[in-house]
Amino acid sequence: PPTPPAMPTMQPPTPPAMPTMQPPTPPAMPTIVPPAPPAVPTVQPPSIPVRPVQYLSWGSLITEMDSRSLTVANKVVQITDQTRIVAENGAQLAVGAWVQVVAHQQDASALVADMIYIPEQQITQTPVDMHGLLQEVHDNYFVMDGMSIVIDPQTVIAGALEVGRTAYVQAIPVVVTGAVPSQATQWLALSVRVKDSAVDLAQTTFTGIIEALPGTSALSVGDDVQTWVVSGVTVLVGSATQFSGESAAVGQAATVTGMRLADSSIQASMILVQDPAAVMDNFSGTITAIGDNAWTIGGQQVLVTAQTVIDESEAAAQVGMDAAVTALRQADGQLVAQYIQLQRP
Repeated sequence: PPTPPAMPTMQPPTPPAMPTMQPPTPPAMPTIVPPAPPAVPTVQPPSIPVRPVQYLSWGSLITEMDSRSLTVANKVVQITDQTRIVAENGAQLAVGAWVQVVAHQQDASALVADMIYIPEQQITQTPVDMHGLLQEVHDNYFVMDGMSIVIDPQTVIAGALEVGRTAYVQAIPVVVTGAVPSQATQWLALSVRVKDSAVDLAQTTFTGIIEALPGTSALSVGDDVQTWVVSGVTVLVGSATQFSGESAAVGQAATVTGMRLADSSIQASMILVQDPAAVMDNFSGTITAIGDNAWTIGGQQVLVTAQTVIDESEAAAQVGMDAAVTALRQADGQLVAQYIQLQRP
């Protein structure tokens, strides 16, 4: 048979190449840097100032003593292994001995002795009683009648230490370095009693016109005290009051010396009674200054009080006006106006 024709080999068509699909690249995310924490400042602890050691030196008798402490002029002083004890020619450290102590304050309550000196020549002391007027008051001493007296935490104080009051003091002579202004003898107060704090014992002297006496008005008259009124001031007159000059009468001038009490009355110790003409000044001039309690008239300053009579019937009280003045002359030379009459220049 005839050979059949060869059938062509059929190749399947090559499929078109498929493009490679790349996934889209995500956008780059910005790098977020967390903010740096704020710098914490280095806190330095406050520097504690080094308190310089303050030494105190004083001398007095030993009143109490044991193996580790002694009491000198009411001060308890601790004795340590570092305390240097200097005994002159065999002098003994014992109760009753006079010693010189150099110590420092260890804390608020303790004194530590650095040196204790025992002189051969011992000083015997007994407390001395004294009293007087307080003139200055400081943290560690006061001045009484010109005398500086040391006080310390052991000093027993009854009443308020105030200038002008009277104090009763029990003290011993001491040597205290750097505590008070220098003086020949210094004193350490063991106890201080201030006279009744209700009474201000400030000495005062003033001159005024007697306005009332017992028997001339409804004034109190006690067994020991009479009451006068001198230029508006209540004056207490007792059996201890000393009188001089003329007889007391309303309208007379009186110079009163005494103690000013808490209610502003005067407890008189001395009264001088005079004719008012002897202590009165009369003058006139132009007013150059007007203050709350003093005016300047004709170049002279006069005190104006609640008792001063001011006559403004002719002119008002103001700078530039003239004035006629009747004033009381005080012992210190001050003028206290009794009457001021204003006049036009």
